[in-house]
Amino acid sequence: MVANNYDTLLDVSACQPGMKTRWITANVPEMHEEGYTKWQSNVEKHRGYIQTHRFDASYSERYAAMENTFIQIAEGKDKNNLNTSIYKMDGLQKDLLNTFLVGRNQALLFSKGNVGADGKPTIVEPDTGRPIYISDGLIPQVEAFASKYAYNKLTISQLRTAIYALNEKAEKPTGNHYLFLCNEAFWYQIGEVLDQHLAQYHTDGTYLWSKAANGYVKVGAEGFDTYRW
Repeated sequence: MVANNYDTLLDVSACQPGMKTRWITANVPEMHEEGYTKWQSNVEKHRGYIQTHRFDASYSERYAAMENTFIQIAEGKDKNNLNTSIYKMDGLQKDLLNTFLVGRNQALLFSKGNVGADGKPTIVEPDTGRPIYISDGLIPQVEAFASKYAYNKLTISQLRTAIYALNEKAEKPTGNHYLFLCNEAFWYQIGEVLDQHLAQYHTDGTYLWSKAANGYVKVGAEGFDTYRW
């Protein structure tokens, strides 16, 4: 398990044969053994560890010879009705670069750190015993200090509660700009809630006037770009 202690258990209900999982990245040790910080951290500072990634691939001489080969494939009912498609094999270097970029980006978002309170990782390389440091991604970093709210149906009151919680941690109560990361389901809920919120006021055209755009605000299926309070 990738965790910062040895008490973490695997949820076997979500790890049964045939179930799908998400590949995040591949972590390996670096030549250096440990990193140190001079001061202890508080909740306003982040103690970071460098996470290293490595991706390998091998290929045959025949693959190397055909790496830049174009392949034409024709499909159709008969030889007089063929649709042709041309494919080009991706080079090995391109495949490795794409894999690295995917692994790096997913680690920056989802990666869960494995460094304990003593500053040492819980995972080492079996052959050499070198420590494998894994740093927290964006989501685990946020979850460590975030306020959490459970709800059945999203409301304006819950959106305001979230903004109040953010304002309590901000330097000033107004004039702040917050970025919300949400999936499709949550994005649809926000659009629906703000549509209903707008309709409750029985507004006239002046309510939809945008001072910044110097024109009317478009309201439609696309939802809202911003919500100002």
